[in-house]
Amino acid sequence: IGFTGPRVIQQTIKQELPEGFQSSEFLLEHGLIDMIVHRNDMRDTIDKYEVKYTGKNVRFKILDHEYTVGVHYGKVVRVGCFLLDHHEFFDGLYWGNTAQEKLRRRVAFARACAEVIVSFGLKPHFTFTNDAYAGIFNGIVKSDHVYYNNVNFLRTIFFHIIHNGGWQYFDSYYRYENDFDHFNLFNLPSWKAADFTDSVFQDRINCMAAGIRFADRTITVSPSYAGQIEYSCDGLEGILNNVIGINNAIGEDFQTRIVTQFNQSDFQQKYYSQLLEIINDDSVLREKIASKHPEILKGIERVYGIENPSRRYIVIRVLNKMMLQIQKGLKVDPDKILFAMIHRIADQKGFQLILDSAEGVFKKLGFQAIIGGAVSPGDNRGEELAHGLYLLGEYYPESVDRTDGAVKQIVFCTWKIICIQYSHAPLFPNVLGWSMIGL
Repeated sequence: IGFTGPRVIQQTIKQELPEGFQSSEFLLEHGLIDMIVHRNDMRDTIDKYEVKYTGKNVRFKILDHEYTVGVHYGKVVRVGCFLLDHHEFFDGLYWGNTAQEKLRRRVAFARACAEVIVSFGLKPHFTFTNDAYAGIFNGIVKSDHVYYNNVNFLRTIFFHIIHNGGWQYFDSYYRYENDFDHFNLFNLPSWKAADFTDSVFQDRINCMAAGIRFADRTITVSPSYAGQIEYSCDGLEGILNNVIGINNAIGEDFQTRIVTQFNQSDFQQKYYSQLLEIINDDSVLREKIASKHPEILKGIERVYGIENPSRRYIVIRVLNKMMLQIQKGLKVDPDKILFAMIHRIADQKGFQLILDSAEGVFKKLGFQAIIGGAVSPGDNRGEELAHGLYLLGEYYPESVDRTDGAVKQIVFCTWKIICIQYSHAPLFPNVLGWSMIGL
């Protein structure tokens, strides 16, 4: 399950992947999917969420052919969901080989959604499209008088959300191929095509650019990223203005879930004996721990039995950090400043700052780091950064680990998680400084 399999990912990032990576069980454990249902239990699951055929179909045309889509309805976490059913169009987000096949799916999705809104009289106050795939919904609704003049859209405010401006090129297609005009698939007047084209390459249809142009307001994932993409965003800056940045958030049960996962991982039981062996073989390390954290030498139970809560918290963190150093092949030292930087590897996430300051951070300051994340398919710059991080780990093997997993261990075993939003962040040196406070 996922955009690509473990073989392609491993070839791209040139790193070993965790066992079971990209399997349904792995993604369930790590929160990407909500459930795995046995075929025999599917009907009971559907009944649980009250998924039922509405008795209505919606129809639309692409070129001269009319398509019929079944509409189902269910509730998930008290949110009503319309489910579209068609044997061809909704079999996968990016399925299709040719540009025509892919654009047909995107047009079908946009028109089916518009027809559902009209047929069920939803009269939405807001619609939200995101990134590239769904972006043309805004353009089709606002360019087709059948929808735009319909009472169901008279009060609608159209929002478009950008997570990553670079994703526009996953849904960018040459307008003409083999003497065929792909814009004909939209069933819109030809003079409207300019509003659907790429902001730089006028010979391409760009779904994200269309979503931005036809939106009443564009939103992105943080105020700082909003400022950045208005200044530079692979050509989209020419059509972006007054972008709203809304900080990402996590669920209120995040801490409970991550604590449960950590406790179930047997991380401490697995590495404690190895830690004792390393301590006993290193007299300097043993003396350091005996003088500052003697409870560690007496067992995990003794650490958790410390009466003073503040000291118990500190000693547990020191214990976990040293075991994480073992797991990641770093030098075991409770006094080493260890930070983690886990994110999608992309140019705007600050990884280049780490590479540029590597000598000062790891050689002169003596910091340790666990750095890593995935690279989006087709992101050449991300692949360059990933290779740079790999070489960084080779050059500073006792200080840097290039990782792709173990996030729950990292959360509980390091003192601070450094999240740098993009490469122009002026506070980067201060973030490193803040990580030193309390270590």
